[in-house]
Amino acid sequence: MSTDYLPSTPIPFDQIKGLKIEELYEEQTKDISADSACLTDGKNYLWASKTSFNFTWFSRYGGNRVDDILEILAKHFDTEFISEHSDEWEEVLYQCIEGLDYVNIPLPTPDNPGLWKQIYP
Repeated sequence: MSTDYLPSTPIPFDQIKGLKIEELYEEQTKDISADSACLTDGKNYLWASKTSFNFTWFSRYGGNRVDDILEILAKHFDTEFISEHSDEWEEVLYQCIEGLDYVNIPLPTPDNPGLWKQIYP
């Protein structure tokens, strides 16, 4: 099972890659690419992915408890994180693309989720 998170204010991916703050750092694994990062506190892991506009999309996989990691990131970047299960999710998605050169991008639906992949992985 996975959960995706977005910051309420977009975080440029280049500020995440190589990040080391407090007890949080980027884990180096063979699965890391130039467009991804694996953030860890030594116990749990939060994956970060670069989007088309150099924003960062965060994902938790498996049983990882990422609340502490998200709290450190929120404090460092002065933002808050919204889970895909939150009622605020769609509002944050709109804020992230506001002012970009994309027009008429419909919200994803179960029948048509693919258009958002132009912005978020």
